[in-house]
Amino acid sequence: MKRSSILFTVYLFAIFTCLSGFTTTNISSLRITANEEFSGDWTAWSIWYTGNCFSGISYRYRERTTSIAEKNQVQVEIKNNYKKGISISHRVTTDPNANAIYRFDLKPGESHITEEYVLKNKKMYVLMDKLRFAGDSYGDSYRPCDQ
Repeated sequence: MKRSSILFTVYLFAIFTCLSGFTTTNISSLRITANEEFSGDWTAWSIWYTGNCFSGISYRYRERTTSIAEKNQVQVEIKNNYKKGISISHRVTTDPNANAIYRFDLKPGESHITEEYVLKNKKMYVLMDKLRFAGDSYGDSYRPCDQ
């Protein structure tokens, strides 16, 4: 009985020591990886651009280098300048033929920031489509381009 109690105590101590050491090491290595991966500073925000379809939506961007091979991290801020709330699909990509698959709602004057990884040395596209105004029914057609 004493022998099994001692073995059980040693077993629990070994498990606790291993788990404690693993957790501490894991957290430290994650912090180092995150700092190395995002070592570049953000550039200043660009000027505001208006897309080629919807006159009441503007966007700007900034980026930073990463340690991820051939990719930069980009933040894009999209702003609703219409006098009504909107629902719109968007996507930040280096492929101009990609579909805008992410959707969000914005109140008048409100903006939304999204982050993406894009290929370095490639032209970036901010795709926006499938616009609806607040009050449009779910089954209504999306609004056409207004410019």
